[in-house]
Amino acid sequence: MVVTADAGRPRMQRGLPDGGYRPPAKHTCDPEFKIPIRMDDEGLPGQTRILVVQRTYHSQIVHYSIAHQWRASPDDDWRNVFRIDTSDGSVHSHQFRQDEGPEESTGRKRLVQTLGESDGRRVVDVSYEDSYDRVTQFMDEHWREWTQG
Repeated sequence: MVVTADAGRPRMQRGLPDGGYRPPAKHTCDPEFKIPIRMDDEGLPGQTRILVVQRTYHSQIVHYSIAHQWRASPDDDWRNVFRIDTSDGSVHSHQFRQDEGPEESTGRKRLVQTLGESDGRRVVDVSYEDSYDRVTQFMDEHWREWTQG
């Protein structure tokens, strides 16, 4: 387990290398925005969306999270199926399982790329499009892994 710090708060990370990159402090960045994108598939039950959370600093992406989410009906909470984000000094993915409670798990984490202190900001900015494509183009695969564990 690696212990990291972000704005003075300790963060725990299991099994992934931490390259040392931390985005600029939230208060120095442009306002963070969240964009839900409906992606309902007639072949799947319930409702599906992509939730993009993005923070920029001087027009450069410095942090993002792109999540494939699902809910059974409009009255239910959204549940993560798959997510790629840039927290804890790396670009990494989370594959969730349907049988895990939404608050219980961070999912099975896989490293995409370590973010170094010197090049992290550039790597985050250029990796965004590939991460978005990876989440949206493989939704059927993520769904299968989520339902079958």
